[in-house]
Amino acid sequence: MDLRPEAVYSDAAPAQFPRTFPGAKEFLMKYLIMEDFSGQPVPFIFPRRVDHADMRDQLPYGATLSGGYVELNDGAVRCHGGNAELGIKACPDDADIISESLRKR
Repeated sequence: MDLRPEAVYSDAAPAQFPRTFPGAKEFLMKYLIMEDFSGQPVPFIFPRRVDHADMRDQLPYGATLSGGYVELNDGAVRCHGGNAELGIKACPDDADIISESLRKR
């Protein structure tokens, strides 16, 4: 398996987004926020090379609440963008939902 950054990431995101390897100081991935069976938001974070719609088809949940790109930079989560095919975009609460799911318990 080729783990060079240029092999791991595709050109699916606009060029202004950082292209660094996971584990680096900053990284960019895609995400979806789904509604679970109890009505709670559940985040799914996945590599840029996977299409939002393809990931959505693999998830067992009903509603797609939001999605786009998620950036982690020095511990701060930032969400932006969206996906026209699914008709979704990043929402103001997405970063908080993702941060909470990553918090140590």
